[in-house]
Amino acid sequence: MKRLVALVAPVIGLYAFAACSPALANDDAQHGFTEEQTRLAASLPVYVIPQHPRLRPQMFITSVSGPHASSMGRIGNFTITGFPPAEAASLSALVGAGAGAQVLSAAVIMEQGRGRAQRNFDAVQQARCDLPVDDLQRAVVDSIRRSSWGATTNAKTEFFVDGSLDRKRLPPKDEPRLVFVVGAGFSVDFAHLMTTVDVLAYAPEGSGSAWKRESRWLYSFVAVSDPIQLDAKTTADIDAMTRAEYSRYALTGNEALVRKVNNAGFYAEKTERRKATVAATMHKQNLKVSAETEWSPDARGLRSSQLWAENDCARTRDALVRNTEEISRMLGALYAQKLPLEKAPAEATQAATSSGQRYIYALPGGLYVSRNEKLAVDLANRHYLMPD
Repeated sequence: MKRLVALVAPVIGLYAFAACSPALANDDAQHGFTEEQTRLAASLPVYVIPQHPRLRPQMFITSVSGPHASSMGRIGNFTITGFPPAEAASLSALVGAGAGAQVLSAAVIMEQGRGRAQRNFDAVQQARCDLPVDDLQRAVVDSIRRSSWGATTNAKTEFFVDGSLDRKRLPPKDEPRLVFVVGAGFSVDFAHLMTTVDVLAYAPEGSGSAWKRESRWLYSFVAVSDPIQLDAKTTADIDAMTRAEYSRYALTGNEALVRKVNNAGFYAEKTERRKATVAATMHKQNLKVSAETEWSPDARGLRSSQLWAENDCARTRDALVRNTEEISRMLGALYAQKLPLEKAPAEATQAATSSGQRYIYALPGGLYVSRNEKLAVDLANRHYLMPD
């Protein structure tokens, strides 16, 4: 198995992982590290890099025209982006590759995706349920040390200082390296918590310097939590959502800011006016969504975010622990060549047949997804985590 994917410079709040091609040449049926890959992994310095040090929401990113255009594709019950996993960490490739309308289009798409994500994320963030992903990063390191090739490996894991990425700590792009990119975030609809790991190896192969930006191979892993499932909306749901929204708004302190701006009128400071307008509009929209008698997509997202935050983040903590354990299990299977073989698209529609049973689905492109329910899973935005 051979894959060409490039890992490039940091951008958009974190760092970017841009890919030149999603093409995959399947010469042999592979289900884990080959002997050659194991030898290579043992010889390379290892970096375990978080996309963000804490849980973040995924942003909904639509396709953009241009040389890096993305098209949404479906494989069975999974929706997969046209961007390779390594590129989907940001839209930096789009912003950096073009100019004019294309750059503006990318910026608008990012802003729209961020606004929607932040609205639902507020309840989680205010309850301090944006938990650190340290345990996920440690689980990846532990899986390496348990492997046949990495028992003595000293993986580099420190890339953030006081919550901000220190770009000087990222792996040099002109040196061989094995990179594990880890992330954890809520799905766009807040129905799931997803954890991801992308494994990329960079080393010389033949002549030329393409290896510095094009990985020798890539494996991608996603663990999807059990979903938040909502029954038909009731008056009790409406009341609970309304109370939660008033509580959220009170904690922000924005009500006092809105009064200040209103009292200042024309003389209000521009930044404060903008912040007050956004806050008041969001509060009004959330109350409107809360009062809806049926579950619209916006209402589902808002209520799900509130449920993730309830009981001292109990649901969030449990999902993160379970997903982390599942990621560790899949990485162990990768090193031991025990991953399932890729399924045909028709087979990928088959989900668990009994409650609580979990499967690893092997999808095209070296993507492995662990889940245990029959609902469709949208993987298209799994790397678009909202930056600070």
